[in-house]
Amino acid sequence: MLERILEDQHRKLAPDKNRDDFFTFFAADKALQDWDLDNDEITDGIVDGAHDCGIDGIWTFVDEGYVTADAHQFLPSRAGKIELVILQAKNSCGLDAQEEAVGSATSGRDAVGHLNCQCIGGE
Repeated sequence: MLERILEDQHRKLAPDKNRDDFFTFFAADKALQDWDLDNDEITDGIVDGAHDCGIDGIWTFVDEGYVTADAHQFLPSRAGKIELVILQAKNSCGLDAQEEAVGSATSGRDAVGHLNCQCIGGE
């Protein structure tokens, strides 16, 4: 069922993107839904690619507001709340060596959460 939803959304929203790029965007859109970002703001934070240290997206929020590259001129001198959202999106099962190293270096207290997932159409 999830595979069908992804295919439908891919066809409707971004038929020009390859499957992996769309999956990263889709995962970011769902992970960031509480902040109500537009498509450009979501895309702005996607950093997936070579030498990304396993990070597919990163977004910063200050006092519930999205921080863009030029936001330094608009930020208050004191922030009440700073949030950093880091995304790793995978559409296949398993971890590569880099991801295993990152995962083993994360303590239970630092981890946001762990999700046991069943591979759907994964390799």
